[in-house]
Amino acid sequence: MMDIERIVPGGVTCLYSAWNYYNLTTQIPNGFYIAIEKHRKVVAPKMTGIILCY
Repeated sequence: MMDIERIVPGGVTCLYSAWNYYNLTTQIPNGFYIAIEKHRKVVAPKMTGIILCY
């Protein structure tokens, strides 16, 4: 999670990633879902498994 903060500063963990982080689900997310503001221009490397939600 610390590396995600470096790649997407100010991003918020959401959806399945948040549920998994807080042990609220048994599903394993296929990536890290990160919410960012709509007007921000962030490009995450594809190999990291980060899925941006605007």
